Amino acid sequence: MMGAFPEADDDAYADETTDIKRAIVLAHSVADGVALRKLVDELEPLNPTERCATSPLLEGYWETIYASAPADWSRGGRVRHAIEAWSQYNDSPGATGILAGPRGNSWTDVADGRGAYVQRARRRFGSSEVRATYTWLGGEAWDVEYVSRARLLFGVPVWRWPVRAPASVDFDHEVRPTYVDGDACVLRAPAVFAGNRELRPERVYLLRRMKNRLWQDGSFTGLTDKPVFGFDLDP
Repeated sequence: MMGAFPEADDDAYADETTDIKRAIVLAHSVADGVALRKLVDELEPLNPTERCATSPLLEGYWETIYASAPADWSRGGRVRHAIEAWSQYNDSPGATGILAGPRGNSWTDVADGRGAYVQRARRRFGSSEVRATYTWLGGEAWDVEYVSRARLLFGVPVWRWPVRAPASVDFDHEVRPTYVDGDACVLRAPAVFAGNRELRPERVYLLRRMKNRLWQDGSFTGLTDKPVFGFDLDP
């Protein structure tokens, strides 16, 4: 389903990274969550990207191949992610993309330094979606503000409800990208506590890239690029 990560070109670093990614492919194929968590911990120190949280490598579509503690809202379905930076490619008048707006169909609050982050999970019929915007916390993490939840059929909302503060502890209100390159990404969300009581454990996600705006075939459709039918993100 996920295919193999691309082959490394050269260098000992690339060889080590490629070996880990090959092991990830194998562990994923047999659904070995214990091995996947260990491999994620081995991959993170090899991160080749400075200041991951603001890297343009994050932009594009991703699919979860490992989650240490899946969110309840996803109901265990296959989860895909779409990430857009706030103005890197959309600063010309009339340009499509997130400057056209992410609340419902118009994300009007992203023009002031906010990025867009959408997750969709496959359900038995259709998919569930959560939409959020994010700002950068010192360049190392995102402060995530959830905008809406929706139920979709063929990518078209059947219903959409706004998410009002305080949002559920099931959501990841802070996300820290710890690894990103051309084909893989690791995200961490800290545990949530009420006093000394843990309400939700830390979450660790390993994502594989589906599409990237930077160097692939040009078919990346932004979250607000107004596709003809739904979004190109359906699980």
